Amino acid sequence: NPAVRITETVMFESSAVRERISDALLRRRGAAPGPDAARDATSAAPGPAAPAARASLGARAKSGLRVMRRLYQNATNLPDAHIGWLPHAVRAGRRLIADWRPDLIYSSAPPQTTSIVAHSLSRRTGVPWIAEFRDLWVDHPYYDEPAWRRWIETRWERRVLRSARALVTVTEPWS
Repeated sequence: NPAVRITETVMFESSAVRERISDALLRRRGAAPGPDAARDATSAAPGPAAPAARASLGARAKSGLRVMRRLYQNATNLPDAHIGWLPHAVRAGRRLIADWRPDLIYSSAPPQTTSIVAHSLSRRTGVPWIAEFRDLWVDHPYYDEPAWRRWIETRWERRVLRSARALVTVTEPWS
């Protein structure tokens, strides 16, 4: 179909940075790096310490690393792990709209980053947008982020969705 246009963009993966940091911290603590190292306390590298001390080091490294990974994830993945796509998607969307003006922008979430992309494009171009939610942003029952993050995302959600021309949801109570 000649009317279909697909544009691919790059995406910055914050989780890749997190993995590199985790590996480096584990190496400093004497634990083996790798994708499962943060979850595996038995991955401590052999060394001069007694086996009980190595196990304790592995458990401490695992516990501390888990806390640090969660904090990093909460701080960098706002509103989700796809936020690194935002500048690339907005840039590509602006180029598309410069060549061809659509009647509307339609976003489908999650991921919530799609709503932010649509909001940004609509605001910059004047093209109205419709936001579809297959799952709610902050008010869904499985949202288990810390209170500080809920506070930030609730305000962000209100600001972003206020600019949508219409909202589509999958159930009547969500509407």
